[in-house]
Amino acid sequence: MQNLLSKKEINQFKKDGAILIQGKFDLDWIEKLKT
Repeated sequence: MQNLLSKKEINQFKKDGAILIQGKFDLDWIEKLKT
């Protein structure tokens, strides 16, 4: 299974408590979350 986030993104999250995730999810996946 491929990691969704890079080690850099994970470390940034650990440091800041939040990160911006762009381009990792397609519209079909987002639509499933809305239901």
